[in-house]
Amino acid sequence: VDPILNTLFTTTLGPNFDKKGHGFQLIVPKHCWIAAIIDTDVDKSDNGERFALMSEACCPGFDYRDWRLITWKEILETHLSEGDKKLLKQFVHKDISNVDTDEYYQSVS
Repeated sequence: VDPILNTLFTTTLGPNFDKKGHGFQLIVPKHCWIAAIIDTDVDKSDNGERFALMSEACCPGFDYRDWRLITWKEILETHLSEGDKKLLKQFVHKDISNVDTDEYYQSVS
């Protein structure tokens, strides 16, 4: 989600570069939020499970005190379509007031 451009960008990461237009990685601009879902159209693993590994690499100068979760109120204030807002609702923590990101990231820094 780009809150400055009021735009929702989607991309699919995966191995099918030629056939399905998958990408290997995604670079997210500093003012955007990111979320991930597992595509239900992908093949299952040998044990029948679907899985994904998501990681982030932070550049020098990154400070977790600048990082925060998006709120439902912020999504509602965008000019995104109702369909985009509905899609994003699944990623918003129900009670953001209970999430103390400062305390957590001070403990892992």
